[in-house]
Amino acid sequence: MTLHKTPSIDASRARCANGRTMTLRPNGMSSWCLFTAAIIGIGVLACGEADQTDAEEGLPPAAPETTLYVDDDAAAGGDGSQERPFQTIVDAVAVVDTGMTIHVAPGHYPDPLRLSGQFEIAGSEQGVVVGGGGDSPAVRIDPDAEMALTRLQIHGLLADQANVELREVELEATKSPALDAIDSDVELHECSVTGTSGGVRLSGGVLLVADSSFYDLHGLAIEALAQANVVVEKSSFVDIVGVGASATQSDLTVTDSQFERITRDEESGDDVEVDGIGVEAHEGTAIIRNSVFRDIDAQGVWIDVGEGTISASRFERIGVTAVVFLGAESENGDDDGATLAKGALTDSAFADNGRDVFVRGYEAEVVDNTMTGSGQTSILVSTGAIATISRNIMTNLGAGAISLLRVGRSTVSANEVQLAADVCILVSASDAPVDVVDNVLESCASSAINLTDVTNVAVRGNAISKVTLDPLLGVLAEGISASDADLTIAQNEVVAALGLAISVARTSGTITDNDLSSCGMGGIMVTERTDPSLAITENRVEGNTGVGIIAIGAELDIHGNDFASTALGSDGFGDGIALVEGTIANVSDNTCSGNQANGLVIMGNVVATVNDNEFEDNSRYGVRIYCESEGVEPSQVDMGQNTYNGNNLGELADCE
Repeated sequence: MTLHKTPSIDASRARCANGRTMTLRPNGMSSWCLFTAAIIGIGVLACGEADQTDAEEGLPPAAPETTLYVDDDAAAGGDGSQERPFQTIVDAVAVVDTGMTIHVAPGHYPDPLRLSGQFEIAGSEQGVVVGGGGDSPAVRIDPDAEMALTRLQIHGLLADQANVELREVELEATKSPALDAIDSDVELHECSVTGTSGGVRLSGGVLLVADSSFYDLHGLAIEALAQANVVVEKSSFVDIVGVGASATQSDLTVTDSQFERITRDEESGDDVEVDGIGVEAHEGTAIIRNSVFRDIDAQGVWIDVGEGTISASRFERIGVTAVVFLGAESENGDDDGATLAKGALTDSAFADNGRDVFVRGYEAEVVDNTMTGSGQTSILVSTGAIATISRNIMTNLGAGAISLLRVGRSTVSANEVQLAADVCILVSASDAPVDVVDNVLESCASSAINLTDVTNVAVRGNAISKVTLDPLLGVLAEGISASDADLTIAQNEVVAALGLAISVARTSGTITDNDLSSCGMGGIMVTERTDPSLAITENRVEGNTGVGIIAIGAELDIHGNDFASTALGSDGFGDGIALVEGTIANVSDNTCSGNQANGLVIMGNVVATVNDNEFEDNSRYGVRIYCESEGVEPSQVDMGQNTYNGNNLGELADCE
């Protein structure tokens, strides 16, 4: 903000620098010294009579005085000169002219100030205290004023429809915000703000905060309302009970700033959505870049309904959730016709938070971030949200990595997860298309990918390894698991899961072209019948323990797969294919070789067609069909043309 240095000519008389008065005189009166060349109509501003003009003496015209001086230690009755300063700022304000500077010596100036016009008040050095001791703001700036305040300590400031620039100013208040601005344009440079009733409140207008600090505050350090526009640069928010920066129906930009030790107000109850937040934005646009959020009770950033972009920032030890995107709550995002707010979280780092990201009813991109040490599921996307979660690196998680619940069309792709204490990727209760593709998942617990009550889900091209038991229940440990689903599982690699590579129940769709090996309880398990049936095609299932594929009470087509080198498990199974307990199956064009039990085993009232398969080098039989116990219908097996070679106990053992 630049103050114009044009002298005021609103009054017919004003004080000259030499103490005489300035009076409007007609043109042509050479007996008066010219104070300025400003012309109003036919008049000029002139100072008291002299014997001759400065020009006649050969001297240049005298420059107008542009500075008034104030010192609370000065004697009363000063004239504002450097030699005889005013004793109070009020005295200087009474006579200040447009473009002038009031220069204030260190001291305490308790009188409240009412400022209008265009001038500057500057402390000569730190230690100029304005106001204090009252509940009302020490400084009030009137409409249309243009003020510059420098090196002052002000106990409350109110600006109404004014332009205000603050530099090296300390703002403090106890009964109201330290700075309350109404439809004003305000700049803070190298300022500090503290108080027990909030920091800066902006209703409309524009606020620029640069290189400033907010500390030991109770309430909202910055509060923007009613279409305000706030920009925060290179500033810090530390030891705040409440919220660092809050914007409602306003635009907020935060860059290169720090938010640290922001806590909840214990007296406000249990509503974590109100207190203990770094930045919150409601129904506006929020942009956050290259900022740090650390040791915050509830949320680091909360964006509600409005557009939001967060990039190149860091979140550490956030108690509940580091980043929240909230919007409309349609069941399936824009598939229900809702128009969702959009946002993005990119290139940021998360460490040791309760949860890293929560998205609901919002269209969000979560891309190229690093996340470690979260206590709950790192990324949770829920009701009606549309999410793109891609290229994130996630390690040492205290729970799962990514959960999608009742979402709209979403994509989870090319993420890397290593060491999670629960399911790495969970998709549940969603009818919209969801793609889980090209992720690298290592050392997940319970399951690497779990799909429950979903349709239109594609699980493709993922690399899964070392799935471990659920740490609480001590069960499962499956590469990919699904129930009540219609899906495609294709081109995945599952290696060294302690349990099954793939386990599905009441599931239709296709499991095709996967590589499944070295898993502790088998390659594929299919349970319970669905309509339409499930197709298992062209998978390579090798070196697993227990079974290559087992179907229990299911209906499926097993076609064109390789089931090889299955080792004996603790339950005695070591078969390439096992059909049991009421399964209906078409088994064709498969190769079952080198399994430590049978190539194919059938037991328990199975209906099957077995044709064009190869059964080679299995340790027991190529095909073993067990007789049923009393009261159980025998299996109905149509053995077509199959190839047998090198099976130790024979080609076919039928109901021995």
